[in-house]
Amino acid sequence: MDFKHITKEERDFPIAYSILAHQNAHQLMLLLSAIYAPHNVYCIHIDLKSTSMFEAVKETASCFSNVFLATKREDVVYAGFSRLQADINCMEDLVNVPVGLNNWTYLINLCGQDYPLQTNLEIVKKLKTYNGRNVIAGTDKLQPGIVQRTKWVHRMENYTTEDGKQERRMIQTKELKSPPPFNMTILKNLAYNVYTRRFLRWVIFESEKAKALLEWSRDTLTPDEHYWLMLDALEEAPGRRGQISLSHPARYIKWKSPENFCSGYWRHFSCVFGAGDVNQLIQKQAIFANKFDVEHDRLPLTCLRRHLNGKKINERLEIQGL
Repeated sequence: MDFKHITKEERDFPIAYSILAHQNAHQLMLLLSAIYAPHNVYCIHIDLKSTSMFEAVKETASCFSNVFLATKREDVVYAGFSRLQADINCMEDLVNVPVGLNNWTYLINLCGQDYPLQTNLEIVKKLKTYNGRNVIAGTDKLQPGIVQRTKWVHRMENYTTEDGKQERRMIQTKELKSPPPFNMTILKNLAYNVYTRRFLRWVIFESEKAKALLEWSRDTLTPDEHYWLMLDALEEAPGRRGQISLSHPARYIKWKSPENFCSGYWRHFSCVFGAGDVNQLIQKQAIFANKFDVEHDRLPLTCLRRHLNGKKINERLEIQGL
């Protein structure tokens, strides 16, 4: 990687990244290499169950002063509280990075199946347009299935898969859940967003409402998809967006619908992109796209990587006045 042509605009606007991963270290490294810049800072949370991946990523992270593993790891259960806690662990580590060492303004949380659609310079320019506001996409119009997530208490249970493996999952009980604290309105957000440093410091260290909501969320289903927007909607929230909208300028997801074609495959109602989706992806203005799976199809990331490299070369030529 060549960092000789990093602009002053980029150096003056470092970005923090929180990345959650549990499998495929190779794909995680492809993501990291695509977003890496020496003035940014990166926290990676590896699922506690992923021992071999943890060791591999730990070895890689040791080569960089600005890449580190989360100080606290979670045994993540799909749709459980541990998913939210894993993100908060990395966010806390990143907020605690001394300002004198890295004065980042925005944090972008990612998973190992994300990939950027923009160069670092383009990402900086995009983040600046947010004017110190959080970008947390969501809605107050809750579908019946979403309502069930917080209407009932959910518990974790052990079960045996068809191949004899011991797994855990979240189940809905018949116990009604208490209303959220401080008379908060239940909202639905996407799990991956853009947050200001001031907002995260307030959430993690300062706000009693945030702490109470976090505790209330422990026995809900998929709490990472209500926690952030419910806090961002509060009048006192630093950097609050001031509107509730599913519009997400920072992230592109192709949701399953009769109108949408997916050349890869559908997973959890969203497209895992295939080669046939690349032309559409490179035309998107979003910062990141989700999801990719190199074990199914390597071409999307290969093509996007070349596309980004081409844009970086053009940026250098423009800077040099050529």
